[in-house]
Amino acid sequence: MSELQRLRDVTRRLREPAGCEWDRAQNAQSMRPYLLEEIYELIEAVESEDTTHVREELGDVLFLVFFYARLAEEESLYDIESVASHVADKLIRRHPHVFGDVKVSGVDEILSNWQQIKAAEKSGADFSRNRRPPSAVPANTGLHLPALMRAFEIQKKASAVRFDFADATATISKLQEELNELKAEIESARPDLNRLESELGDLLFSAVNTARHLKVNPELALNRASTRFLSRFEQMELLAESDGGTLGALSLEQLDSLWKSVKAAEG
Repeated sequence: MSELQRLRDVTRRLREPAGCEWDRAQNAQSMRPYLLEEIYELIEAVESEDTTHVREELGDVLFLVFFYARLAEEESLYDIESVASHVADKLIRRHPHVFGDVKVSGVDEILSNWQQIKAAEKSGADFSRNRRPPSAVPANTGLHLPALMRAFEIQKKASAVRFDFADATATISKLQEELNELKAEIESARPDLNRLESELGDLLFSAVNTARHLKVNPELALNRASTRFLSRFEQMELLAESDGGTLGALSLEQLDSLWKSVKAAEG
């Protein structure tokens, strides 16, 4: 028995009447939080460069793939084989320069072809016959994604049809422009909450654009910044406790001094 077949059998057993009560009680909706959790744990493992941890988290994600396939199999919708077949067929279609006779000049053309083929698939069009694809950036782009990742995906699609800034320097200029507009609204006689939200949203969207041009994933960058903040904050608490106090008892100036000390200690 292959290990993949063994995992399939384990997953099936968990869902059977004599299986696990918790697993039997789950459905596609109830398992969504675990999908997100396991993906982020896998990302964390990859960042740690701990191969043992990465293997473990890959296994957890793989189990969820098999679990969802089993749910569908119980409803006679599809099974794990059809999942594998579908993705293999899709990869072959979207890599005509590998599995076909399409010639490409480089990575940019590969990505452009990928987006056009994907758009054609969504609309049921025949890309091979050069039929006009649907909108390059559909209105429902990335609705399932966190906000930063959705902005990132939207901008990638727009860039595929060359609606983009020339480079990171241009995006930083736009970022400064959006910051100035936000400041102007804050400093206006009667700041409007809706306009503040709009200006702040534009600023964040521009920040994502800058990240994309710098080839930085904004979701990962923000997560890492949050982790750094938590680590520094913990060090601040330890420093305050070593002096017999707490952060809550310190002035803003003292807190700022502690923060700078922690940052300086990082080198």
